[in-house]
Amino acid sequence: MRLIKSVSILLIIFILGTPSSSSGTPLKSEAVIFGGDAMYPPFEWLRGEKAAGFHVDLALAIGEVSGRKIDYRLGSWPDMVKALEAGTIDVLPMLVSEERKAKFLFSSTIHNLEHAYYAHPGAPTVQSLQDLQGKRIAVEDLSYAQAKLMGSDFDLVLTDSTLDALKTVLSGSADYAILATATADYLLDRERIGLVRVGLPFWPQEYAFAVRKDRLDLAVWVQDSLNRAISEGLYQEVFDRWEDQITPSATTFSEALERAAIILVPLVMVAGLGWAWIVLLRRTVRARTHDLQSELKRREEAEEQIRYFADHDTHTDLPELHHFVALAKERLSNETEASDAREVALLKLAELEDVIQTFGYNTEQQFVSIFAQRLREANFEGKGYLGRGIFIVMCQAGKLKRRLDALSGQIQIGDLNIYPQLIVGATRWPDHSSNFEKIVQRAETALAVAKAHNRDWVMYEKAFEPDELSIRLVTDFRDSAGKEIFPVLQPQVDLNTGRVVAAEALVRWQHPELGVVSPAKFVPVLEKAGLIGQITRKMIENSARLSRNLAEAGIDCIISVNVSAQDVIADGLVDFLTDELARHAVLPRVRRQNIWHKLGRGLAEYGPRLGVDIKRRAFGVASADVRWSVV
Repeated sequence: MRLIKSVSILLIIFILGTPSSSSGTPLKSEAVIFGGDAMYPPFEWLRGEKAAGFHVDLALAIGEVSGRKIDYRLGSWPDMVKALEAGTIDVLPMLVSEERKAKFLFSSTIHNLEHAYYAHPGAPTVQSLQDLQGKRIAVEDLSYAQAKLMGSDFDLVLTDSTLDALKTVLSGSADYAILATATADYLLDRERIGLVRVGLPFWPQEYAFAVRKDRLDLAVWVQDSLNRAISEGLYQEVFDRWEDQITPSATTFSEALERAAIILVPLVMVAGLGWAWIVLLRRTVRARTHDLQSELKRREEAEEQIRYFADHDTHTDLPELHHFVALAKERLSNETEASDAREVALLKLAELEDVIQTFGYNTEQQFVSIFAQRLREANFEGKGYLGRGIFIVMCQAGKLKRRLDALSGQIQIGDLNIYPQLIVGATRWPDHSSNFEKIVQRAETALAVAKAHNRDWVMYEKAFEPDELSIRLVTDFRDSAGKEIFPVLQPQVDLNTGRVVAAEALVRWQHPELGVVSPAKFVPVLEKAGLIGQITRKMIENSARLSRNLAEAGIDCIISVNVSAQDVIADGLVDFLTDELARHAVLPRVRRQNIWHKLGRGLAEYGPRLGVDIKRRAFGVASADVRWSVV
């Protein structure tokens, strides 16, 4: 038995392949959430209030080798499957099946599992599923067994857990249960349930970690981390701790006789067949070897495809920024001579917003796709896509402008002809920095200067860099995600009654080290850095909440929020505003004179989207409203 278990481990490691040298695609900074069945020992269960089991320890080992925090959430099996489908958990260990492969991405095998029949002592031995015709069979809801039996004539009794299935048979509500052997045997012994196995184990199947198909980055991380856990010996340590419990329990005497009969009869027949059997065996081995090689090849191709999609933008088929930087650094790792200087530039399609507003997103998508195809065919050493119509390229110094000229030819989309106009922010490696990440940052700075001064080409200069305080404000704002931003209200008082009738929400920043930072300082800096939208949304959210609180306190007070011109022309402001008003049950009031005088007639289209007829109404009628002032 020990030899068989050792061989199983070796086969699992062989199928997984050698560990990848890659550390995987970076994930978000939050913990990775693993899910599991709260009553599925020895693989996962609640021991007191703490998750325990083989799967739990293996997930923690994966987190250890990758430096990631792992959270483990347990519940009923049906709830956990639904949570994985909904995205409220990230990873769920489960048996692999063709039906589940259509819905999820699976890691390499982490162990194997069998099922067996369970019933009262003295119940007839089950040789095959056909023996259960007309019987009531208890299985877990959304389990592998349920999926295997769906569509058949069996009378299934669905339960939330393996323990519930055993108790269902014990109470007489079902005649048999089909359950995973390791968990069922464990619970029979622990709970002292008077049921036994009534047949040989069947359905040997792989167990693996499953993630949703739209989480390719997560799938790559899970696979790479699992490979590292195996190569560093952590998998073996976890397996050794749980081996006695997760491997099938000892067979009964009757089972041993049955297995002996099944083995001895073929052996007698094989002995009679002699060399014919040996020839057949060799053919089977060759066929199995071929199948295994094919499966390994398919798995390698699938993993390669996952990595490709994690590194490339699916719309343009160009490397995303992190992959572009990695490729460029690899290429430049040995470039130290001045003659090897490179120019790196960000290219923005200047008319992209006009195309969206005039012809719609479908035309914009085709425009970006055709330009990306042209860029892929151009003679650049590196090219990538950052999104929002911004591309990045690298070529030898002095050749950038000439090669960009070749990209300006006419693009035809149906009956529409567009000549792409590029806004270029360029920098030079290693003149402006030997650190490639800083090279990209300085290209972004040059692009920002070009857009701010309506120029189509700007080469980076050190004078473009903001002062030290501005850099710190931008960095600290990004690090804190704007959590230190809060509103203060400047009241508007009716002089006749002395009553507060309105208030203007003014933005403030309580910096943990600098104290209160003046809006006159941080607003222009963040606006220039393209971060003003985060402040706007935070102010809208806070003001909507304040307006609702005031209304519930019986205070009829209109709150105004200042919105930058950048936010007005950007996508999504109206949708976000509408969502926040609905979330806080607040109705909008729009001041007619602000819309007409500050924005012009063209913005009147926003009125109907907010539920306000700007041409007919100067104010709304609800008492707990937000008035949106645009400056």
